[in-house]
Amino acid sequence: MSAFVTVLSAANSLGIYVPAKLLQHQLRSQGLQVQIEMLEQLYPAVTRDSIPRYRKAFHQSFRVAKTGYHLAKNLGDTLETVKVEALLTKWKDEGRKHFIVMTGFWIPVIERYKEIMGDTLLTIQLIRLDAGESASYAVHKGLGDTYRNVWMFEGNEQQQLYRQLLVSKEAPLPFESRADRYTIHGGGWGIGTYQNIIDPARQQQLALNVIAYYVDDIPDNRDLHRYYMIDPAWNPWDINEHGEHGFPPFAEVDEQGNAAFQTSSGRSYPEVFDLIRNSRAVISKPGGATLVDSLSAATPIIMLEPFGSHEVANMKLWESAGFGIRYELWKEAGFSNDLLREMHDNLMRAREKAIDVVEELVAHLQVPIN
Repeated sequence: MSAFVTVLSAANSLGIYVPAKLLQHQLRSQGLQVQIEMLEQLYPAVTRDSIPRYRKAFHQSFRVAKTGYHLAKNLGDTLETVKVEALLTKWKDEGRKHFIVMTGFWIPVIERYKEIMGDTLLTIQLIRLDAGESASYAVHKGLGDTYRNVWMFEGNEQQQLYRQLLVSKEAPLPFESRADRYTIHGGGWGIGTYQNIIDPARQQQLALNVIAYYVDDIPDNRDLHRYYMIDPAWNPWDINEHGEHGFPPFAEVDEQGNAAFQTSSGRSYPEVFDLIRNSRAVISKPGGATLVDSLSAATPIIMLEPFGSHEVANMKLWESAGFGIRYELWKEAGFSNDLLREMHDNLMRAREKAIDVVEELVAHLQVPIN
């Protein structure tokens, strides 16, 4: 029997959830048994049921979202003790020893499991998707230092180190063969200033693939733009008839406002990535998962206002490496495609040197693989 790996994820951001799903799929392809655990399964039902309301409030107001970020706290008091202890008992009974942690909010649970397991050797690897410390790790500062921290993007004045999580096995499209379009979004929860760019882009004759999050986001007059969205009824903690989590159901919204959302069963990556790999650039705040997409697709990021200090670090790194440009500077440069082409070339060169994070994670598991 192959080793069992537990990926600890959460729904507080699709920027955590989608990379967790990608890791699950790719680790399984390496012969490992892999299960995702969602933090929300440990919440009281009333807390979990309130998440869509918070998500919409953050979507409607970037100011509210930023306030929520600064108020991030230890979620340990939010979790139901009975549910936590039941999960840890299940892990112990199943002999779970190998964990990949996608968010620092799981750290108190892991610490409790270490106490229960005593001297049993556990492999715990923390995935750090941002170039700076995100809120989920900052609230547990110091607790994760004894684990193996896997920083996807590290950089200083001397050198940059990139780990890549290849979203698709397909090679990036050449810049000149891509559609003359730009994919614009607000990350997993649709937050940020991206909505302020949509109408000015139309006036500049820039065609956008707009990722909408609610039906109210879609205007009657689309002009050059095309609109897409994730099924608003879907939640990351939902499971299918096979007990599996899936990629978000995604579809284009037609002129009548209809969207044929398809089940993601059998898919190895989210459908939105097909838009990103065929775009000149992504226009977005510089979230960690957006950096993953950018490197995997060799698609530059036109960067909007960052969300938190960790995204400020992402922006500075992508800017200094020549992988992205701030929207204001791109506008001053006349919305130059030549600049984007140079960034695409830089990303292509970086991909050749980047470390495959899946291979690295497997190597550190030190377990037999089928």
